[in-house]
Amino acid sequence: MKICSLLPSATEILFALGLGDQIIGVSDLCDFPAAAREKQIVSRSRVDPSVLSSEEVEAVMTALLVDGENPYELDKDWLAKQSPDVIFTQDLCHVCEVDAGQVTGLIAGMDIQPNIVVLQPRTFEGVLDSILTVGQACKAESRATILIGKIRQRVQVIQ
Repeated sequence: MKICSLLPSATEILFALGLGDQIIGVSDLCDFPAAAREKQIVSRSRVDPSVLSSEEVEAVMTALLVDGENPYELDKDWLAKQSPDVIFTQDLCHVCEVDAGQVTGLIAGMDIQPNIVVLQPRTFEGVLDSILTVGQACKAESRATILIGKIRQRVQVIQ
């Protein structure tokens, strides 16, 4: 399976499920685990937070959005050429990472339509649900269930 993750949390989940070798593309913010940095970057922020303060980043991002511009660039040609089976994205924050609307619009003209999976956890349980969603989308549901069980055990120990 060819997987493209445009969301750092999805990338981490994919690696935790042992699917890192199937990831063919990531966003520029996908930097954990270290192996994620070796993947092709297919989504980039137009704002470099390494040279701006938090306030400056927010101001530039807001200005781009107000002007109707997208703060993220997706490599449409790469996506069309590589034809991923599944693309993970989010729809919680239009400033934090590329959003589902941009991804959906971009792939609309592709010959082979990838499965777009939108993750939007808002709670701890939502994060666990995201793990299961990723597992289901990548035919690794049993691994996801095991991982969720291990996380729940860790939480019990901590409590």
